[in-house]
Amino acid sequence: MRRRRERRRHRRMRQREEVTLRIIESDQAEALRGRMLYCSSVDLSATGLQIEVDCEAPEGCVLDMWVEIKGRRGRFYLTGVVRWCRAVEGSPESFAVGIELRASEATEEEDWAGLFAGSSLN
Repeated sequence: MRRRRERRRHRRMRQREEVTLRIIESDQAEALRGRMLYCSSVDLSATGLQIEVDCEAPEGCVLDMWVEIKGRRGRFYLTGVVRWCRAVEGSPESFAVGIELRASEATEEEDWAGLFAGSSLN
């Protein structure tokens, strides 16, 4: 089996958190546009996250996300782009999805990134 080249620029924290997302743009799957999904994170970083979800999300999909962090009040509103999606081995109806966060005036990327600066998660 070939090993994937590590391209991460930021440390990942393996952490399960509740994530609600809405697909706001998808060139490859128009039927997904507007769909709400409820899932959980696999890992988190200052610039992205990996989630596990019950449907395939094509590369390039733009997502609005609300992430709840245990022990913190409120939710983080974020926007991201699907960078990769693959079936979870041994679970044919689950997909692992890599999301890169995208900066936007209305979202909370700076507050989100601040969580990782001081390693205040866990």
